[in-house]
Amino acid sequence: MNNITIQLPDDTHNALRQRASANGEPPSTLASTLLRQALEEPNTTPQPAPTRQIPPTPKAPIGPPPWLPPPSDPDWYPQMWDAILTLRQRYAAMLFRLERNWWTRADRVEPLGALVTWRAAIDAEAQDPREELAFQSALFNLKTIIDHTRSTVDIPPPNDTPPPEWCRHPNRR
Repeated sequence: MNNITIQLPDDTHNALRQRASANGEPPSTLASTLLRQALEEPNTTPQPAPTRQIPPTPKAPIGPPPWLPPPSDPDWYPQMWDAILTLRQRYAAMLFRLERNWWTRADRVEPLGALVTWRAAIDAEAQDPREELAFQSALFNLKTIIDHTRSTVDIPPPNDTPPPEWCRHPNRR
């Protein structure tokens, strides 16, 4: 005898459970009996399984993602600067070796900005611990990259204003 697994719509599953309960048998036994009977009848045309409705994919927001500078929002720069420095304070051991002039490197600014955005989303509404574990893994990956870069530490304290290059770096959009 072989086992199979089938999925039933809720209403069909409830009907099967009620009928099995009335017969004093488990739903799986009744399902097996009904399926054998249906297959043994030569003139029975099976009904197609109901199709599953897939919700439409939400449309992407217009403009760059929040961790990249928008073309016309001067407030983004000081806000992201403060947020990155706050992230560095919160995860000081992980981001200790952040290199000199990190703000001039898109390969540092963009992942730091993404981590800041992700951290804010987790802090605001996360319900799944896997989100935190994934965040910590991404943070560790960035730490590993930073640790393998030869440089000296030169990060301003959190209350410092951004350097002039922060808003003018050519690698940023």
